[in-house]
Amino acid sequence: MNYVPVFAVYSSFLQRSYDQLIHDMAIGGCHAVICVDRAGIVGDDGETHQGIFDVSFLTSVPNMRIYSPSNYDELRLCLHKAVEDDSGICAVRYPRGRDQSLYDTSDPVSTYVYRHIEGAKVLLVTYGRLANDLFTAIEILRNRDIKCDIIKLVNIFPIDNEVVDIMSAYDAVLFFEEAYYCGSISEKYASICQMWHSLPLTVS
Repeated sequence: MNYVPVFAVYSSFLQRSYDQLIHDMAIGGCHAVICVDRAGIVGDDGETHQGIFDVSFLTSVPNMRIYSPSNYDELRLCLHKAVEDDSGICAVRYPRGRDQSLYDTSDPVSTYVYRHIEGAKVLLVTYGRLANDLFTAIEILRNRDIKCDIIKLVNIFPIDNEVVDIMSAYDAVLFFEEAYYCGSISEKYASICQMWHSLPLTVS
C-alpha cells in the first residue's frame, strides 16, 4: 500500500525547510501534503510568526500546487484533492483561528469561484479568509449601486489561465491577499495580465 505523508506546520516554521522541500521532495517527484498553519496575519502570535512569506517561497518550488481554502468545507475538499487526486507537493494553507465565514462559496468542482453581475467593470480577486470580507464588501457596494465582480481563488498556484482570461475583460482588477508582495500571487497575475493584455492591476 502506498501512503501519502501529510505534515502540518506553522507557515513561519516552514521557512526553515525550504532546502528539504526542493532537494528531498520536489527533485525526487515525491507526493506529499504540507498543511500550512498560521498562513497570513497572525495577530497576537507576534511579528515573528506572521505567515506572509510562504506563498513567495513555495511558488518557487518545482511541481508545487497551493490551495488556500476560505472555510472548513473547502478545507476538507482541498485536503481530499491534495491527498487523493494530485501528485507532487501540495500545500494547503489556512489561517490562525476558527472558521468565521458568512457565505457558502465552496465549489467541489472548480479551482476558483466567480461571481458576475451585468455591467461590472471592476474585478476583485482574493483567496483564503479575506474572501469573507470581500463578499461583504460586494454587498455594501451593490447597495450603493456600485457594481464589482469577484473571483475567489481556491487553487492559487499554479496560475490559472482561465482566470487570466476573465481578468482581461475588466477595466481594472483589485487584488487582496495576506502575503508579501514580492513573489505573491497578485504579482504573478499582474505580470501575466500586463504582458498579455496590458491590464491595470492593483494590489492591496
